[in-house]
Amino acid sequence: LFRGDTLIVISDYSKRFVDATMGRFFPELSSRLKRINNGLDWEHFKPTTPNKIYEIIPRAIRDQYKIILQPHRPEDSKGIWQVIDMVAELAKKRQDFRVLFPRWLGLQEDASVQEFYDRVSHVTEEKGISEYFMTHDWIPYDLLPEYYSLGDVTLSLGWFVESFGNAVYESLGCGTPSVVAKIATHRELLPD
Repeated sequence: LFRGDTLIVISDYSKRFVDATMGRFFPELSSRLKRINNGLDWEHFKPTTPNKIYEIIPRAIRDQYKIILQPHRPEDSKGIWQVIDMVAELAKKRQDFRVLFPRWLGLQEDASVQEFYDRVSHVTEEKGISEYFMTHDWIPYDLLPEYYSLGDVTLSLGWFVESFGNAVYESLGCGTPSVVAKIATHRELLPD
């Protein structure tokens, strides 16, 4: 049903994917695909001394723990279950870390979002690792550089194949390493 003049994709992988799927049904689509790199504002996403972020995240957490960021929407495919399994193993070796996990904006409007957080809470309690997780309010765009700079590592371990997920690159821009599942555009945009 694509009627646009051009379909813009973020990477060669995305271009090949679209061409190999939709392009099978629309042979002219290949000539209408254009790859344009996603725009990341490196003037915004750069190492930033945490300050105002402490209105959302308690300052003491930075002083006491290594910070693991899981800055993703509340969806099964966004990696929280892999993070939970990782934390269960990591907690056997060390206890000096916390995972920061934001509450989605639509929490009050969507009962399934609360159900997701309830499942996460249940599983972490069942595994005896709930103390390692700290949920917090959703971080506004203007505070994201402080948030990423606050972290020691950002995780993106899920299987959600999105056209382009900014979190891993924004984190890198702020000087915080990203551990990323090798899926979708991450296959070619990040080095091994």
